[in-house]
Amino acid sequence: MTKFIKAAALGTALAVAGGCAAVGVGVPGGGDSVNTDMFKDEKDFLARMDKVKEATGTDKVVTKTEVLSILGVKAKKLRNMDRSEIRGALEGTGPNAMPLVKSTLTADVLKCLQGSSLQYADDNGKYAFNNPIRWQKETKGFSYNVQIIFNTCSGKEPVVDTVLDSGGPTYSKRKKTVFDLINSDSFSLPGM
Repeated sequence: MTKFIKAAALGTALAVAGGCAAVGVGVPGGGDSVNTDMFKDEKDFLARMDKVKEATGTDKVVTKTEVLSILGVKAKKLRNMDRSEIRGALEGTGPNAMPLVKSTLTADVLKCLQGSSLQYADDNGKYAFNNPIRWQKETKGFSYNVQIIFNTCSGKEPVVDTVLDSGGPTYSKRKKTVFDLINSDSFSLPGM
């Protein structure tokens, strides 16, 4: 019975794909989005990050509350970083590596540091059928990772020690054929 259902679904998919391929239609779907509800768009995010960098780049002491206000983000939306992630970010082994000339991170210094991270990404996927047995998925968008390190030993409220960010535009193209589906254990078009 399952082979019959798989064959029927495959036949239907091929018929639709054949029709789409004949007229050159792309089908939207399958994009990855992370925290897209937090900012209007990529431009808004980048403008807020510029304001954060401007505020933290001076000699002025900037608190965690002030940074979150500039970003327009609630603290519960941030992911807490563990000690190894904080060390990796500051010593140049993390995803936003910004290596120090010489490590000054002693246990006492690390004890005073608290880290928070935020990922913001939106990749819009589109399936395009080249012919009835071959299709491709193309994604275009952006992905950013922000890490903010706070010093908790400097007073009542944590103050910003370091802001690291990385990321930018993303693009990928993956191709599959009907034979990939036949040879797979599951019948789907997941992220290809």
